[in-house]
Amino acid sequence: MSKILFADEGWEDYLYWQTEDKKTLQKINKLLKSIERKENKEIELGDKTHHLIFNAAAYDKEKDPELKDFLSFVKNNTAQSDFTRGIANMVQTKKFEQTFINEYLAWNLHDQDVENRGKKAGKMEAYFDLIKSGLLSITDAAKKLGVSEAELKAQL
Repeated sequence: MSKILFADEGWEDYLYWQTEDKKTLQKINKLLKSIERKENKEIELGDKTHHLIFNAAAYDKEKDPELKDFLSFVKNNTAQSDFTRGIANMVQTKKFEQTFINEYLAWNLHDQDVENRGKKAGKMEAYFDLIKSGLLSITDAAKKLGVSEAELKAQL
C-alpha cells in the first residue's frame, strides 16, 4: 500500500467525513483505493513522487497566493497570473492541434470512402460490360461482386 499524505485541512475534512457522512467517506475511500490500484508497484521511479488530490472548490480558503491562483484556474478556468495564462495557452494550443488532427483524419476517412466507392463503381461497370458482351453470366457476376442477382439486375 502506498502512503497517502493529506494537507492539514484535507486531513481535518477526512476526519469530519468519518464521523458525519459514511456515504461520502465510502466514496472518498473508493477514490483513494482507485489511485492505489492504478499505481504500478513494479515501476520504481526513485523520484519520491506522491499522488496529490486538491480541493479546487476551496481555492478561496488557500493562503498561498500562487496556489490559490492555480486552484482558482482549475476551478473557474480563468487565468489570473503569468503562470496560469501560460497553462491556458498550452491547453488552447493542444486543443487546436487535436482539432487539426481530428479534421485531418476525418478528411482521410472521407477520401478513403470516396476512393472505395469509385473502385466499387468501376468494378461494377467492368462486370456490366462483361455481362452485356456475353462473357459473364449475371449469376457469376453477382457472386463475384457479393450482391444478389436481383440487385445486379436492378442496376443494369
